[in-house]
Amino acid sequence: MSTRQTINTVAAAMILAISLGAESKKEIGAIPDNYFRARIDIESKNDLQPVNNCRYAPWKPGKRTYLLSESFSLKEQWEDFKISFVSDADSSASIKLMGAVYTDKQNRQRLAPWIEFDDIRIRGADLTNGDFELLDKKGFLKAWRDPAKSATGTTPFKGKYAVRLWHDQRVAQDIQVKKGQVITITAKVRKSPLQDQVILNKENNH
Repeated sequence: MSTRQTINTVAAAMILAISLGAESKKEIGAIPDNYFRARIDIESKNDLQPVNNCRYAPWKPGKRTYLLSESFSLKEQWEDFKISFVSDADSSASIKLMGAVYTDKQNRQRLAPWIEFDDIRIRGADLTNGDFELLDKKGFLKAWRDPAKSATGTTPFKGKYAVRLWHDQRVAQDIQVKKGQVITITAKVRKSPLQDQVILNKENNH
């Protein structure tokens, strides 16, 4: 083999390797089952006390104003999710509904494990539109902070709508809590049957 042929062969091999590498990097792996979890966060300006199935946020060391709770790994059947907490003062508290996030380390990308909530109920405080049936004319949830039109009509637990969420697409609502009053939140949750992938490169782990 001549020197020119050798150079051409090596160059072709390098181009093929680069092409295969780029193609491999575009492939997004499946999200592991244990990332399909529902999450409820509670945030207040006053101290909160966990009562059942919630804990203080680990990224806020020493702070007692933020609680979180995660469900077990979810299947596509609706399951119960329940948490309880107490406020140390009369105050408002923000309820945040969301899911998890999966990081594809090979591609350094964040993927969306979609989950669904429905039939949110509260004992010890008042909540508006907990069944997600009320939408405005543009399709946003009434009473909830809902920047992404999260309502979905894919076989909700009851009624016409549930909400479809993940870590970076969440909904929230403020409620009024009384000092010493146990607040219990119950919900129906499941892994969403709709799993179109959202791919992001930004970092937001909380």
